[in-house]
This record gives sequence, structure tokens and C-alpha cells, in this order.
Amino acid sequence: MYLDKILLIILFLLITSIIASIKTAKFYKKKKNQYLSSFNTSLEFSNAMQIITEFASKFNYNIEYFDKKNKDIVLSDDISVKSYGFFYPIYISENQDVLKIEIGLVSRLYQIGYFFKPYHEKFYNGLKAFFYTKNI
Repeated sequence: MYLDKILLIILFLLITSIIASIKTAKFYKKKKNQYLSSFNTSLEFSNAMQIITEFASKFNYNIEYFDKKNKDIVLSDDISVKSYGFFYPIYISENQDVLKIEIGLVSRLYQIGYFFKPYHEKFYNGLKAFFYTKNI
């Protein structure tokens, strides 16, 4: 009896992990969401994109989508035991000599609750600090 329930749970986790792993970033590149944080920088756009790609490479984030012309970039992390993984769409807008960098968070699979907020804060604070170290 318990073995049936355990097998059902394992099957559910396996199916949801497969669904989460095949999601693509193109859908999320312009989808703004409630978890959106921003900061400003005086760097030029090309330097900002270079810092973002360097951050992704150094801290094991995947570059899922990159379009320099439209100023779109979406990073992601991998599926883990604690989560199905997330997309981090980054929106860059220019206003005079200042770039505004907005960072969103979209789960690969629907997740209930607020446990994913720390993932967004970790990514946001990490990228902002990385910009600070490169902007000196």
C-alpha cells in the first residue's frame, strides 16, 4: 500500500522534472512578474551586457536567451533537489546616461508559496554586487 504511494510520488516528481527541464526562455523574455528588482548603472550598454554574461559564466547560470539588438537576456539556473529551477529575465532600458537593469524571476514550473523569493534576492544581490566590483 505504501509502495504504491511512493511510486506515485516518484512518478509525479519525474514527470514534473521533465516538463521543467524542457521549458524555454523565449516565452519569459518579456514577461514581467511580481518579483522585479532594479538598479541603475552609469556603464554603457555593451559593458553591462559583458558584465552580465561574465556573471553568468562565473556563477554557473545558463544563458538561455541573448539578443543584443533588443536588449534582451534571460539567464537560468538548473533543476535541483530544492526547486525546479528558475528563469531570470533581465530587462535593460536606457534613460539619458543611465542604464536601468530590472531583474525578474519566473519558475520553470508552477510553484506555490514564497520559498522562491530567496532565489530572486540571491540572484539580484549577486548581480548588483558584481556590477559594483566591475564599475570601480
